[in-house]
Amino acid sequence: MLFNFLTIFPELITESLNYGVVGQAIKNKYISCSVIQLREFASDKHRSVDDKPFGGFDGMLMKPEVLGKALEAKRHTKILFPSPQGKPLTQTKAKELAAHDEITFLCGRYAGIDQRILVHYAIEEISIGDYVVSGGEWPSLIIMDAVARHIPGVLGNQVSLDADSFSNGILESPAFTRPQVWNDLKVPEIIVGGDHAKIKNFNEWMSLLVTLKKRPDLLENLDPKSPLGQKWQNKSKLKEFYNQLSIEDKKSCALDTMETLLNEI
Repeated sequence: MLFNFLTIFPELITESLNYGVVGQAIKNKYISCSVIQLREFASDKHRSVDDKPFGGFDGMLMKPEVLGKALEAKRHTKILFPSPQGKPLTQTKAKELAAHDEITFLCGRYAGIDQRILVHYAIEEISIGDYVVSGGEWPSLIIMDAVARHIPGVLGNQVSLDADSFSNGILESPAFTRPQVWNDLKVPEIIVGGDHAKIKNFNEWMSLLVTLKKRPDLLENLDPKSPLGQKWQNKSKLKEFYNQLSIEDKKSCALDTMETLLNEI
């Protein structure tokens, strides 16, 4: 899969592509990246890519003739514009985007881009959250990372993707490593017991509790026919599971103050 980045700061992209999962995926040729300097498409001697907006608005806007020239060769690809006005990036959306052979990111700067670019090239806007950052390079890298994880071979272990938060609609359960006791906080006994069926069942109930505490909105869209959805429907069983947890387990999992919340569901 090919990812293209149109930016006035190529170094921000190229430096980031050397590390982690994405860096390994490029090295192993599961994905490739092309970073394109937008100033190459400017026609004046200063290589200007921005101008003052009509209507007295603050800041500067990236010019349509420059962006248009850059996008012409990429109009056959899926073009994305990171923007706070876009729909939020989700795990489902990332998986959907992974079906494309090529994605082009238009990295905005200054006060944004001319609206006509979005209209003419039918560009999809995507938001990484309800806040504003100084440019589209970091959001583009985040979106690319989320998409690349769904490409076969990028993750060494597909189970890692399936266990991620949001992959099954809710947050993942707490995770632990050695030592078993650290600062008087203990790893739950069932986790180190070796019974994989019991561990799986334990983690599913824990995922529901963690989601209820941190992101209860996610539970509203949980498929009631799915295994986790059926467990969520069984509120009495969820409360029973919680009440059977030891004080130590509740504390280690940061779930020791959920009694009131559970009584309200």
